[in-house]
Amino acid sequence: MNMDQKKSELSKDSLPAGLPEEPQGLPTERAAGEEVRSASPEGTGEQPETPDGAQIEAGPEPEKSASGEEHDLSARQAEGPAPSAQAAVAGSEGGMTKAEALKRTRAALFKREAKRYAFMLLGCILYASSFHAFLTPHKIVAGGVSGLASIFYLTLGWPVGLMNILINIPILILGLKVKGWAFILRCLITTVCLGLFTDLFAVLPSITDNALLAAMYGGILQGLGIGLFIKYEVSSGGTELLGRISQHFLPVGSIPFHVAFWDGLVVVAGSIVMKNPENILYALIIIFISARLSDLVVTGLNKAKLCYIITERSEELSAFLLTHSPRGVTLLEGKGMYTRQPKGVLLTCVKTNQLSFLRTAVKEIDPQAFVIVSDANEVYGKGFYQM
Repeated sequence: MNMDQKKSELSKDSLPAGLPEEPQGLPTERAAGEEVRSASPEGTGEQPETPDGAQIEAGPEPEKSASGEEHDLSARQAEGPAPSAQAAVAGSEGGMTKAEALKRTRAALFKREAKRYAFMLLGCILYASSFHAFLTPHKIVAGGVSGLASIFYLTLGWPVGLMNILINIPILILGLKVKGWAFILRCLITTVCLGLFTDLFAVLPSITDNALLAAMYGGILQGLGIGLFIKYEVSSGGTELLGRISQHFLPVGSIPFHVAFWDGLVVVAGSIVMKNPENILYALIIIFISARLSDLVVTGLNKAKLCYIITERSEELSAFLLTHSPRGVTLLEGKGMYTRQPKGVLLTCVKTNQLSFLRTAVKEIDPQAFVIVSDANEVYGKGFYQM
């Protein structure tokens, strides 16, 4: 065996397993190829030359990705424009999107304001109809600025709506510092509308001859009107705004305390002026009913029961509830601080008519469970109301 054959065998042995052997007889062409690749810098566009001076028509330079795979320029072009071009396109499209978003925002704002003032008008109609249909024919003076305006109407014959506007003007001026001009402007619009509807409804006849029923019906109408005012964030000023102002300058007690003080002052004044002690009872009925109705308007009928179940058999109980109840269950990890033992706290929200079933299920599976049930005034989500 000569030296050339030995070198050939050694070179074959040194190759990694699985690689194809180098074809024999083409060493010169391979070397030339290596020189061509190294001699052609990227991006110059020059055609590489072989050692003998012949031009080689080279294709586009392959590109290596992070994974080591090679892609040619046609694949790059198929992927779309470069990132900078994409950013430019996105920027131009983003400008149009902002314009459309602004347009939609304005439309949504207009729709919200139109809805607000539509329900404000409805609230004014309901509230205003309570006076001449129920309260003033029976000389009932409720609280608030409207009650004070009723005193002027019953004693001097001055229109209730007009007096309501005139008394509210200084209150609104004082409220500028506390609430700002935007809120005060809405209050002024509501006050004027309420005063106009009140005087327009002066032609309404008395609905009932019973003073107690008149107080109840009047409280219902005022409660519906106040509820709409609160829900759609408008206000007619009155003692509610006066209470905020007085609490701001005299920070003693809460705002509801100040509002109740001014309402009570008007009610007592009406009882004295009209020489009718029963007016206090009627006024309390109106205030109670209107408060309950306004709360119902604001929160709606979206009520449920929020239940916490503290149990050591949380897995078994939750599996039963998920199988037999349409309501979901959430497991909270807890620990009994007296026993120092881990406990499961199951949280679920059910409708009122499902509470009996829940109580029975807990009693059967874990009679030692600790159950807390409370009222949930507003519940949103699957199985209840959507947001």
